Amino acid sequence: MGNTIKIKRHRLVLDWFEIDDYEIDLDENPRFEIQCRGANLGDWYIIGYKRGDKGFLVQDTMLSFNLSKPWVSVYLLKDRILKFSTKKRNGFTRQLIKLMAAVDNYENSLIEEEARA
Repeated sequence: MGNTIKIKRHRLVLDWFEIDDYEIDLDENPRFEIQCRGANLGDWYIIGYKRGDKGFLVQDTMLSFNLSKPWVSVYLLKDRILKFSTKKRNGFTRQLIKLMAAVDNYENSLIEEEARA
């Protein structure tokens, strides 16, 4: 694998939840959608897109799962994100603002950490 990132995946395994690292090949999956789901919203999922047979982007069915730390994923993916979407409109704007604030806080903490080093 060449150009990769690791993100935290939250998934159901048998009858319990598990958080693990998932490595994404950015050359294979050049674009992503971040989608807000769930009854209360706030549950963020990643949907990967790859180049299809004719060169167009198609959804990668193997790359669609719940994110454990969505703000870190958004920070790492940056301009590779095609769009933010939702399955339920009610409250989406508020959840997106919270997510972007968390991304900003994460970036600021990295800058502060680097300054201390």
